[in-house]
Amino acid sequence: MYKKPVNSIRHEEMATAGDTPRLPYMDELRQVAEARTIPAKTILLREGRVAHTLYLIRKGCLRLFFYKDGRDITFQFFFEGDFVASFESMHQQRPSLFYLESIEPTEAYAIRKDDFYALIERTPGLRTAYEEKLIERFHAYQQLFLSRIKNTPQQRYEELLATRPDIVRRVPQHYIASYLGITPVSLSRIRNRI
Repeated sequence: MYKKPVNSIRHEEMATAGDTPRLPYMDELRQVAEARTIPAKTILLREGRVAHTLYLIRKGCLRLFFYKDGRDITFQFFFEGDFVASFESMHQQRPSLFYLESIEPTEAYAIRKDDFYALIERTPGLRTAYEEKLIERFHAYQQLFLSRIKNTPQQRYEELLATRPDIVRRVPQHYIASYLGITPVSLSRIRNRI
């Protein structure tokens, strides 16, 4: 799991880093959040465990995945400014259906469920921003689902290049292949054709 380094991130850095967008409601979030430095390839939530923590990424990349027939299947990536959790698990206090893992070294705010829900109750603007992030996430799932049904693997990759070049630039190819529902060898062939 992750280790919490002592004073690894100052709150001022979280709000003003040049490579991270200034997020609304950071002052309010800082009151209930814990800054964490998370090494690459760290599991933050395991399938079957109940989620009690929401992460707000300052810098880095996380992914959600599950295992099917011994293969790991990635179904979403998260970057700077994204809220990440197993939302169904956190909200309903049910075991998570997937894992949450860091792909690269990540700096994030970790916010306990009860603290976050209390904060959004007293901060309507933060509630709205959070709901917008959830809607974006739902839209991403919908797009992935439709793309898997109607597009060829090459079309899925081309769509990813056009709409999410950040994924193609920052995420290892085997995770991208998994996300697209193809093998790394197939992805390599597609990339060579384009």
